[in-house]
Order: sequence, then C-alpha cells, then structure tokens
Amino acid sequence: MLRSFRVANHKSIRAAQELVLLPAYDKSRPVTPVAAIYGANASGKSNLLDALTWMRQAVLDSFASWTPSGGVPRVPFKLDPAASAESSGYAVDLILGGVRHYYGFVVDDNMVREEWLHTFPKGRRRVIFEREGADWTFGSTVRGPLDAARDLTRANALFLSVAARSNITECESLFRWFDKGLVCAEPGPTISADVHRALAANSPRRDVILDLLRVADLGITNVELMDDVLESLFGGAIVQHRVSETLRADQDEPEIAERYEVISHPTVSGKSVNLSSAWARAQRSSSRLLFYHGDHPVPLTAAEESAGTRTWLNLTVAIAGALDGPTVLLLDEADTTLHPHLARHLVNLFRSPQINPLGAQLIFTSHDATMLDEDTLSRDEIWFVEKDPSAQTTRLYSLAEFRPRKHENTERRYLAGSYGAVPVLSEFASRRALARGTDPDAA
Repeated sequence: MLRSFRVANHKSIRAAQELVLLPAYDKSRPVTPVAAIYGANASGKSNLLDALTWMRQAVLDSFASWTPSGGVPRVPFKLDPAASAESSGYAVDLILGGVRHYYGFVVDDNMVREEWLHTFPKGRRRVIFEREGADWTFGSTVRGPLDAARDLTRANALFLSVAARSNITECESLFRWFDKGLVCAEPGPTISADVHRALAANSPRRDVILDLLRVADLGITNVELMDDVLESLFGGAIVQHRVSETLRADQDEPEIAERYEVISHPTVSGKSVNLSSAWARAQRSSSRLLFYHGDHPVPLTAAEESAGTRTWLNLTVAIAGALDGPTVLLLDEADTTLHPHLARHLVNLFRSPQINPLGAQLIFTSHDATMLDEDTLSRDEIWFVEKDPSAQTTRLYSLAEFRPRKHENTERRYLAGSYGAVPVLSEFASRRALARGTDPDAA
C-alpha cells in the first residue's frame, strides 16, 4: 500500500511535490484507496503520474537496459536552464507485508547521486542500505552477497535493480512491488493480449471481467475466445494451437487443419461438424473475440464493437488485476475514456471494503467535476495541480488544506475557482484573436 510519493525536478515539476495517501479523517484505514487529481490542461497532472512511472522503469531497467556510458535518461524541468544542473529526486513510502518501507534515489544526467532503503519493523527505523556517491552503508541485519552486488552496480544504475537479482532478501519484496504492484493503465481501443488471456475459459479473472462488462450497461452478456469456441465445436478432437499464433484470413482450409491436427472425425451431439464452416467463423473474428448481446445467438467481433466498449474491456482487465493484487493502479485522464457514471463506478470499486478487501489503490487524473462530492470522494482523496503562470512550474496540493465545511458544494466552488487549479480564460482575448483571424487589420 502506497503511503506517499515525492518527486522533484521532473518535467514541469521543479520544486519537490508530494502526493500523500494517508487518511486525514477516517483513521480506520492505513491509506486512502483513491487519489483523484484535478487541474487545468497542461498544469502537470499527467507529469505526476509520469514521474511515478519513470521511477518504476528506472528500478526495473537501470541495471539491464541503461548503457554504461549513457548516463541517466531523466527528464528534468527544461524552461529554466539551471534545472539541468540540478538533481532529480524520487521517493516512495509504502507498506509491504505489514512493514513500512521508505525508498528513494537522487540522480543527475550522469549518475545516481544518492539511494536509500529504510524499513520500520515495529515502528523503528532500520537501514537496509544507503548510498551517497562512492560511500556505501549496509545495515547489520542485511544478508546476501552485498559486496558482489555493490561491485556490479554501475554509477548510473540503481542498487535496488542489482540487489533484487542478487538474492538479497531485504530488497526482493520492494523490487516485486515496482514490477507487479504498480501498474499504469493505458486503456486504448486496441484489444490487448492481456484481455485474451483474461477471457480464456480457464482464467480465474474471467467471471470478474464479465461482471464488470455487464454492469457497464453495454448490452454485453457474454464474451468468448475463438480458441475456446473451436475447442467446443470439435468436442476435444483437436490439439489446441499455440496461443501466440494468430488466425489469419489468408489461410486456407488445409492450413487450418494442419494447425489444429484433427485426431478423429469431430462431432457435436452426434452430428458431424464441417471444418470449413468453423474456419469461416474464425475468419470473421480476426481479433479472436466474440461478443454476445442480450439473448441474440449471433455474436459481434471486436471490430464491430465501439471504441468505448473496447476501451472499457481493456480497463476491466487492469481493474481485476489491481483488486486481486493488490496493486496501485495509475489512470491518466479517466474522463476522456469513461462516461461519468462509469468513472464513478470505478472509484466506488476501490473505495468499497467488500469489493477491495486487500487494499488496492487507484490514482487517477480527471476533469470530471461531478465526482467532487462527499458521496464519491472524501476531501483527503481530492488533489489539485496548478501551474505558476510566470515560472511555469507545477504545484500539488490537497482539498483537505482548505478545511471546507461539511456538505459544502465542492464541485461548484472548484469550478468557480475557489481552490485554484482551473484555467483562467479571457473572453475578450478570444474575441480579439478571432477578429484578427478574419480581419488582419483588426487591432
């Protein structure tokens, strides 16, 4: 469970900013399950999620993928040349296995300047490792090939990346969290391979995904994978083809027969099945997914479904994985991909102790002000981002800082600019700009 994330000098974020997921009101939970980030366009909302995603990739890739002479591929604040000479910092405070972990690092263009991992068993700080330049410190309780791992760690690589691969036990759970416990959802309209795997007949997540599709009121009652349909048609008389292969429309009947290797004359309920007719159905579903609506027996292919339906389908797989993890799920601009009712439903999934007993968390950016009410989001789950008009730097702050009165109309006050983080628009300037466009001599 993520307690906080701190970042400095990353894209539009110049000074250190911190997203805190500790509850300000409901102390029965160790962390808030949701953080909703609001702000004007180009204010830096996406950059905050990008910073956390970049930290994840640095942990996973710095040792294996960053070249020895390539430095650190960071993205510091660019509008002030002085920022390039300053370091960038990233840190997370989280709970793993009931124990608090505090991990972070500081980098410049060339190397890792600092890196540390502290844990807090029984509330007391324990140093796992600390690194500052060429100076290293290891805690007395740490076990494993520490000297060998340190010697393998290049100046531009993170020690955590090396330690987890060197069987240093105290680092493994944190590395796994970055690998599996932090996911950035990118629910575009292209059906992902994860969807195919999750909808297979033997998938443990299939029923959850189908339920999420049904409650979205898309009219979908069932989804079948073409592989499973063919297996059913031939009654077990076929050897399943490799999942990595894709059915192609230019394949002829002998090719499909070779791929499936008919063992005996296939029958369904005692009646012969024509191989070519089954292949014709496969050709109509190049995506290998069949969508059934209502009681209609004729399915639609993925290409015949709307982009919104395909987007929600991709997102349901990420949701199911996050709730099952538990995982921290990042979702940028939820309102551009989801109807407001669906977005509200998504938030409720994570906020429900019954649906989310393991403590998965959702961090998302949005412009949908209709969710700014106490029934959907509590005040400590609402964050704002605004950009300084002169320095063009991003500032992050919580609604809880304003101490709004109970039952205050947060949506109306936000749109009126009471909390900042809204665009400042000039109707006069717009009219003047449009007048210039039609009349070059207009003043």
